Amino acid sequence: MATISFASIALGAVLGAVLAYVFFANRRAPNIGADGNADDRQLRNVIDHSNQGYMIHRNFKALYVNDEFVRLYGYKSAQEIYDLESTQDLIAPDWRAPERHLEILDRTTPDDEIDYLALRKDGSTFWVNRRSFPIDWNGEPAVCSARRDVSERVADQQKLADAVVAAERANQAKTDFLSRMSHELRTPLNAIIGFTDLMNDDADDPLSPNQRHAVQHISQAGTHLLGLVNDVLQISNMDADKVNMAIEPVRIS
Repeated sequence: MATISFASIALGAVLGAVLAYVFFANRRAPNIGADGNADDRQLRNVIDHSNQGYMIHRNFKALYVNDEFVRLYGYKSAQEIYDLESTQDLIAPDWRAPERHLEILDRTTPDDEIDYLALRKDGSTFWVNRRSFPIDWNGEPAVCSARRDVSERVADQQKLADAVVAAERANQAKTDFLSRMSHELRTPLNAIIGFTDLMNDDADDPLSPNQRHAVQHISQAGTHLLGLVNDVLQISNMDADKVNMAIEPVRIS
């Protein structure tokens, strides 16, 4: 039976290592064309299969967009976007102030997110949500941003804001009404009740039984109405956190 010496095993290991070094040292990098390195190709593959619009840009120039981005902005091809003088052309005119433009397109903090008014090729506008993160593209820094149409959400938020404004106006109208009611109703009611008390107590010119009955009816009705007005005003004070508290003895039996 043949035997293999330790020296033979060691020699084989050394030769294997040398051959492996020669193989990998002379191996060429994969040829992926002029569109970027392997990492760029992998990123492109991810965003090409995304249901969100993606744009990779640098210095206000689009470097790469996926099909969803082209559709979102109403262009026929990605080349039309690459040919734009500036990515500012994708922003609604009212949002093109220099400080806003920098805020929208050149913020590179990871998970940076902003909503703004975007511009389609046909001139129509829509609200877009943009989330961006810094990347290396073709060996240089760039920004990759995801875009999605949030016009419906912004419209719902605006409806909610309008409803809040309407509620605040209604609440102010209620406050104004109660303020007027305090002056326009309580003051005359106090006067009516006061005069009926004077008529009942006038000894120099006493009322007849029928007159006294009518005056008492007026006084009772006025007192009841004044109580209702005071109750409404008390509820208003409770809504405004203006309730006056008083400590008084209470019978519990």
